[in-house]
Amino acid sequence: MSFYGFGKYVSVGEKRAKAEKKLKQLKKKNPDIRPIIVEGQALAKTWWGKAWNKNLERYADYSNRIGRGRSYVRHRAVLDLQITPGRVDALVMGSGSKPYSVTVTIKPIPTSNWSTVKQNCRGKLDSLQKLIGGKFPKELENIFTQEKNGLFPVPTEINFDCSCPDWADMCKHVAATLYGIGARLDEDPSLFFVLRKVDVNDLISQTVKESKKELLGKAVKKSSRILQEDSGLSDIFGIDLGDGIIDKPKSLLKKESSLPQNPTTAKQLVQSNKSTAKITAIAQIESGSVVGGFGHNQTLALKDKIIEAVKSGAIKRFVVMAGCDGRHRSREYYTKVAQQLPQDAVILTAGCAKYKYLKLDLGDIDGIPRVLDAGQCNDSYSLAVIALELQNAFGLDDINDLPLSFDIAWYEQKAVLVLLALLSLGVKGIRLGPTLPGFLSPNVAKILVEAFDIKAITTPEEDVAAMMAGH
Repeated sequence: MSFYGFGKYVSVGEKRAKAEKKLKQLKKKNPDIRPIIVEGQALAKTWWGKAWNKNLERYADYSNRIGRGRSYVRHRAVLDLQITPGRVDALVMGSGSKPYSVTVTIKPIPTSNWSTVKQNCRGKLDSLQKLIGGKFPKELENIFTQEKNGLFPVPTEINFDCSCPDWADMCKHVAATLYGIGARLDEDPSLFFVLRKVDVNDLISQTVKESKKELLGKAVKKSSRILQEDSGLSDIFGIDLGDGIIDKPKSLLKKESSLPQNPTTAKQLVQSNKSTAKITAIAQIESGSVVGGFGHNQTLALKDKIIEAVKSGAIKRFVVMAGCDGRHRSREYYTKVAQQLPQDAVILTAGCAKYKYLKLDLGDIDGIPRVLDAGQCNDSYSLAVIALELQNAFGLDDINDLPLSFDIAWYEQKAVLVLLALLSLGVKGIRLGPTLPGFLSPNVAKILVEAFDIKAITTPEEDVAAMMAGH
């Protein structure tokens, strides 16, 4: 009922109930519909969502009109909002019985802006996770949000259209959609870069690329193929090099091989033998069993089950850990990685001293053990066969398209053969560490980094997050 020409007052509760009823109807026809649901009074809670809203509100063209959409977002009138490159499509419930269709198109970031931002990010961003999480220096925040020259669009770069009869330049439904974009960025900040048609990885890779360029410049100046000092590769990979083997003079070897002509030597040896005979039996400090023998034949017998688990989402990632931990606390990297990998990750392992994480009770996924132990370093062949069979089973052209990460140790020459075998298969993005051998030349390091995207291991936390994200 109207009063003096004004429509009947409709409470927020009634508006929300109407929107929720329509949403249920739409979901029956389209299960992929994605409504905007804001809890509490804040329309955005993350850095990217807040920055998007602040950018819109600071322009006079919008500040007087965009506020009309806030209440629509709060009572959940944005029934669907889909972000694609340069475009947003939304359904917004109004006063009628059917939602209105809203389309917002946004021009790509100007090339000059993007180049400036990438240059300013040099050396300041070390991970995609921190960028997406809004955890970066204040200096970058100012650059990102700089009016007209930053990442965020200006009014002249935004066009919109709504199917409602309102003739205003910006109706309530468009305003609600614009605020809805901020709420969607709360859920997935990477959609900002999709919307602006740029590759978010450029900001990270630019930092890495420039750093590699400088550091590799130092490496190629070394004339000797055998490193006499470790600074070049330590800089390239960001880790300490292992100790190289130095040939000792023959004279020194001769002295070491001959027994000292000390008349008390024999007596000392006899006393030592007597003391050894008195040592009591070694006490057992623990007991238990581990399951091994998962070579390629045994593992591929589970191929159908593994494929089904991957397709259903029960297995999200395979991590090849052909690495060894030691008895020292500083050598617990692989154990910590095994502990921190989520329950939907499976470890494929081969190598010595993996007993530390083999003893962990990591459980299974639908009967598939979360640790599939192929054996020793020489059995890494089995892991390569398993990867190739899975690539073929999934019909992939590139082995790197598998949900598979390599996190392997490099302690001895034998590991070179394992690495070369993987590189010959085209595997990229392998993580190596924690040390590198001293016989690695700068030219070889350059090829590994530039052509095969070889990475150094960092911390268990950072590496687990990166691998599970497919990096």
